Amino acid sequence: MTSRIDIIGTNGNEGSHYGEGCKRQTMADIYPKYYKDVRHLDSVDVYRVHRLFGVTDNELHHASKKILLCGVRTGGKPARKEIEEARDTLNRWLEIQDEDERQ
Repeated sequence: MTSRIDIIGTNGNEGSHYGEGCKRQTMADIYPKYYKDVRHLDSVDVYRVHRLFGVTDNELHHASKKILLCGVRTGGKPARKEIEEARDTLNRWLEIQDEDERQ
């Protein structure tokens, strides 16, 4: 009788000794648009996140940065104030969209 460890030793530890139906799906497999491969990067900052996810609007950059760094930036603003400012920026983004649609 062959033990499981012998099978792994022969086939590797990547799950190739199991059928395709037995491989566990990761969240990245299920929701690929939410995950980006960053193995080629040493680190990731807010600006890289924007590029990775294709965020191009200045207003969305501003709001996203406020949310991601809420309460930890050097300005000393409370988290609630940062979120209120992000909300105000997002409201302005919506106004701009409405203005552009009326043209």
